[in-house]
Amino acid sequence: MPLLSILFYLFATVLVVSAAMVVTIKNPVKAALFLVLSFFSAACIWMTLEAEFLSIALVLVYVGAVMVLFLFVVMMLDIDIERMREGFARNMPVGALVAGISPIYRLCFCIRSCRSHSARSNYRCHSVDDAAASRYPLPVSFRASQSQ
Repeated sequence: MPLLSILFYLFATVLVVSAAMVVTIKNPVKAALFLVLSFFSAACIWMTLEAEFLSIALVLVYVGAVMVLFLFVVMMLDIDIERMREGFARNMPVGALVAGISPIYRLCFCIRSCRSHSARSNYRCHSVDDAAASRYPLPVSFRASQSQ
């Protein structure tokens, strides 16, 4: 296995673990520091893929500016974590319901769109983006013309 592949998988593992720590850790300052680690490992992945400009831009913009501002705000605010967690158990069933329904809704939307298009023509829908492009052609074509 080449060295670049080993480095890619190493940085990808660090990225996934640090991103999981951002979401699960209790202290907001430590979460922000894990987010900095996530940004650095993503920048290293960009470097292994020979996208040096994107890597440097990621470090300069996100770590250099956004994270410093975020850390400053988090440290200046006196966040009462215990008060924020009071309603967590009360709101957990609603959050679980929304998290369970969302992928099912997206899947049903794609299946319904694919069926309606296959009944009209030989067009086959492969993703939600294709369904959105066929159902709402003007906003999607406007967005596509802006990205070029």
